[in-house]
Amino acid sequence: MFGVRDVMGDAEAAEFLESRDIYATPVLSVDGALVVGFQKDRIDRLLGLGD
Repeated sequence: MFGVRDVMGDAEAAEFLESRDIYATPVLSVDGALVVGFQKDRIDRLLGLGD
């Protein structure tokens, strides 16, 4: 499932990130693993995409 949460307009989403000491966006969650910023290799690995 894909969903978008806007931390500028969603206080709950902002609090979720702040509680984990995350103050940057974008943040991607894959099966509970949080990826801050665009880390293509890590995202591919978490999604099970290979070479």
